[in-house]
Amino acid sequence: MMSADSADGGHTWTKPRTLPSMNNPNARFQVVRLKSGRLLFVTHGSPSASGRDGQERDKLTAYLSDDDGATWLGGLELYHGNASYPDCCLGPDGTIYVSHDHDRGGAAEIWLHRFTEADVLARRIVSPRGRLNMLVSRGMASAVNRKLDRRHGTR
Repeated sequence: MMSADSADGGHTWTKPRTLPSMNNPNARFQVVRLKSGRLLFVTHGSPSASGRDGQERDKLTAYLSDDDGATWLGGLELYHGNASYPDCCLGPDGTIYVSHDHDRGGAAEIWLHRFTEADVLARRIVSPRGRLNMLVSRGMASAVNRKLDRRHGTR
């Protein structure tokens, strides 16, 4: 991830620079400003290690920052396996929802995670409504799922 700054409303920009506190493998990530003012960063692995040493698209993890991304707090692992394209939305009560895909060429699944800032800081679900790993959708056109359906007698 890189950043550039503008002091004139976007007419000119500084030279782009890497953000070492927000490393990420070659994969989509999500950064959202929460109602509390904190930043939420959903990435693969830890921000300091991601993108290095062959980091994979696994260990999708949520972090919070009180200082606009200079440092990251917590670390709630949302999904341990292969995950891509995290997307985030915020509920009116401050609940955080993150969805992502899993194994596009195989299982073709969409997963959802529901949690709060307190869960991220605790690095585990502590809120009453928090829940991880909810399967939302499974692509029935995938060869993997057609085989599963035949075994279970569904079409």
